[in-house]
Parts: sequence; C-alpha cells; structure tokens
Amino acid sequence: MFFIIGLGALLPTMHQSSMGSLMISAGWKVHPLWQSYEMLPLFSLLTAFILGFTIVIFEGSLLKASRTINDDETPLFTKLTKIIEVLLITFLVLRWGEVIWNGKLSYIAKGDMFSWLFLAESALLFIPLVLMHLKNNRRSPRMLFVCALFMLVGAAMWRMNYSLVAYNPGNGYHYFPTASELLISIGFVAFEVTAYILIIRLLPVLPAQTESNIQLKKAEVKS
Repeated sequence: MFFIIGLGALLPTMHQSSMGSLMISAGWKVHPLWQSYEMLPLFSLLTAFILGFTIVIFEGSLLKASRTINDDETPLFTKLTKIIEVLLITFLVLRWGEVIWNGKLSYIAKGDMFSWLFLAESALLFIPLVLMHLKNNRRSPRMLFVCALFMLVGAAMWRMNYSLVAYNPGNGYHYFPTASELLISIGFVAFEVTAYILIIRLLPVLPAQTESNIQLKKAEVKS
C-alpha cells in the first residue's frame, strides 16, 4: 500500500514539474512575468498541489449543498485549509520574490493586458488566503466554497497564462484552441462527470441519506 501511495505521489510530481520545465525551453517566447528559468517547474508543481487540495473542498461543498448526509466533512476541509495556506504563501512569496529579484516590476507597471492578468491571478490567490485566516470562515461551508472557487480560478489562470496567453510562438503566429479542440476537452470533462455520477449511484461511495435528513433538507429549502 505504501508503495502504491508513494508511486501515486511521485509520478504526478514528475509530470507537473516537467510541464514547467518544458516552457523553460521556450525562452523569450514566454512573457517575462511568467518565464522563470529557476522557478517555473516549482510554480507548476505548487499550483498543481493547490488545485488538488482545493478541488476536494470545492466538490465536497457542492455535495454538501445538494445532499443532506449524516457525516459533515467541514472539519476535514478546515484541516485542508491549513495545508493550502502554506502552499499559497509559498507560491505568492516565491512568485513575487522572483519578479522583484529579476527586476521585472516594470512589466507590472505597464498597465497592459499581461500586467492586469498577473495582478488578477495574484489577487485571486491572495484573497482566499486572507479569508481562510479567519477561524469563522474556515468553519463555514459557504465561505470554504467561495475560497475554493477563488483558488481554482486563480491557479488555473496562472497555468493558462504561462502556457497559452503569455506564450508567443513568434513569426506572427498566434495559437488559440479551435472549436473541435474545445469540444474534445469539454467531452473529456463531461465523460469524467458522467463516470463520477455512475460510480456514486452504483457503488456505496457516499453516505446514505436518511428520511429524516431528507425532510430536514426540504424544510430548509422552503424556509
């Protein structure tokens, strides 16, 4: 079991850091605010960790809102926020530290699309860090959902920016996914959602809903 867990942690770690290393080879084609020859693999790995822990809170909060179940997973989510806080602080400190150390602040001061994207992704990751620092917010399912949504968008925006928006192949060529490519990606997501629905319906994955909990849920909706 330990071998399987270790392998499951090692392979994604290698994969995610390699994605950052791949964009290092693009050199000047990646905007300076996202290009970092020293930190790009680590940034890619940190955002993967942030997305991984955050999606657990996001999906769990949606599930809690849609079903009345006996087991409240909010205490588990509260513990996860402590790990996410460390990851967010590490990412933001290293991200801004790299920009300051390499003298890239002038790119932020330009006020163009790239500077606004940089500030937006930083804000989307900083706001939940402040919100989760408050104990009441960490224990509130609603605030956990809001924080998770901010972090998902912020981390996903960074990954999209460094690999797509801030990447200029050169020679006047600009890439954006075609309609067929977008449909394929949407199809993969739809397939995963469908598979998840089938699994939780056919297998005992989620706690069963009791009649009393169902009636309580209906009363809450009416009120």
